[in-house]
Amino acid sequence: MGQPADLVVLDADNPKLLSRTDDSLLDAYVFASDGHAVRDVVAAGRTVVRDGRHVREDAIRAAYRRAIEGLRRDT
Repeated sequence: MGQPADLVVLDADNPKLLSRTDDSLLDAYVFASDGHAVRDVVAAGRTVVRDGRHVREDAIRAAYRRAIEGLRRDT
């Protein structure tokens, strides 16, 4: 008890997952979805994806942009 959890919550309203349950839901996600069916992810007890969006997406995008701009200046 008291251990951090790793969880994935799928979006049951995603068209590829509608009317699926149990194993067929997992099968539809793995084999038929486009990867946009994940609603939430908890890793080591911390939420990292909420409502299909990484909680640090803006910061990650900004860091990526700075890295690309730095590479362009070096060429």
